[in-house]
Amino acid sequence: MKMRKGDLSAPVLAIIVTIGVIAAGLALMSWFWWFAPTIGRTGMLMVVGQPVLVNTTVSEKAYNLTIVLKNIGNTDIRIEGIVIKNVQCIITNNNVIGPGKTVVMRNIQCRNIDIPKDEYYIEGMLVTDAGTYIFSANVI
Repeated sequence: MKMRKGDLSAPVLAIIVTIGVIAAGLALMSWFWWFAPTIGRTGMLMVVGQPVLVNTTVSEKAYNLTIVLKNIGNTDIRIEGIVIKNVQCIITNNNVIGPGKTVVMRNIQCRNIDIPKDEYYIEGMLVTDAGTYIFSANVI
């Protein structure tokens, strides 16, 4: 048999293919080791029950919000703010909710909110590091 110039022998070709398969396997393993665990970590909030917005003084248009939140995700969620009618409410208690935990947030002060007397429900926005959630609060 006559050998052609530039052909690869079978052992050299087997070594090249083996090195390629090992490199692809290492790349796939490193993706699962470093990147996949962080992708699967998400926080997700659920509003439990009905949030209540209680008028504390009629003349100042000041309200206190009570809301129950449950983290149904698998990482901590940080509450960054609550906005009602374009007014930022003051959060004084702990604003980090661990995975699987339920937190009752009481006496969240919302000042200078103009709510008409015939409105019984008002929408609010809960701003977190896991996203923005819309809720509806009962006005008392």
